[in-house]
Amino acid sequence: ITGYARQLRELADSKQVRPIQAIERSVNYQLGLIDELVGYAKTELQPLDIAPVATNLPALLDDIAEYAVALCAQLNNQFKYRALTSLPRQLTIDGRRLQQVLLNLLSNASKFTRDGFVTMTVSARLQDDQWHMGFEVADTGIGIDIEAQSKLFTAFRQIQAVNGSTGLGLIIAQRIVNTMGGDLRVSSVPHRGTSFTFELIVPRAEHESALPSNVVAHSSGGSAPGRSQRKHGFAVAVPPERNRRELAVLAKDGRLTDIERWIENMIRRHPTCAAFLTDVRYCLEALNFAGIEALALAPHETSTLTGEK
Repeated sequence: ITGYARQLRELADSKQVRPIQAIERSVNYQLGLIDELVGYAKTELQPLDIAPVATNLPALLDDIAEYAVALCAQLNNQFKYRALTSLPRQLTIDGRRLQQVLLNLLSNASKFTRDGFVTMTVSARLQDDQWHMGFEVADTGIGIDIEAQSKLFTAFRQIQAVNGSTGLGLIIAQRIVNTMGGDLRVSSVPHRGTSFTFELIVPRAEHESALPSNVVAHSSGGSAPGRSQRKHGFAVAVPPERNRRELAVLAKDGRLTDIERWIENMIRRHPTCAAFLTDVRYCLEALNFAGIEALALAPHETSTLTGEK
């Protein structure tokens, strides 16, 4: 494909060059994914290095919960996030990897559940100046039988469902948790739901404080403004709903180049949406297509462009 595209570009006029370049960029993106998979296979699916840094835990969990609200809404699922205990406000942890694990589990839960419930639960226990952080993602979906559970973390195996499959992402999530010193466990009953749990031990940070216990951060039954709406404490402009739905479709299909073009188009047509578009571009640079889809589908209180509710 690359070779033919290069030949076409040499003969193309000015109007044809841009879509041909889009083909080349898309091919390069796919090749990058293939190289990454080959790299995982060569190293027995070991994830990238873990880089713990000072992380605002409430903000991280808030972002994850917002994404989950939009993911669950697609199949009419209700999402709830609960803190069972007081949580530290700051942890020295690789927040990006933790987000990757939780979003993978939440994405699977939302795909395998319809008209049900998806819950993310977090707890913390301080012992010997170390936080024992517990995480659980549970759903009321189709469940997994005993035989399938035993093979769930075997590389490249999949459990098929109407709306998708666990695939390699769950294997990588397990490797990340293992590298961070935890163990990803599954408990499931067919037709009644599935629960994934893991615990991470994190050193206590200096001068840290804790959140109140039993905090319900997000629920799909209430309002859940998008990231761009929370900035500076007031709502900001977002593109019209039809454009955001178009973005959601592009993100779901992983169409990198088309999303780039969408952003450029929105910058020209709706320059007041800069904050929202910055969030989209941030996710795109991280190849976080689930995050882009969630941003596009997240409920918005207002839109200064259309007056929508």
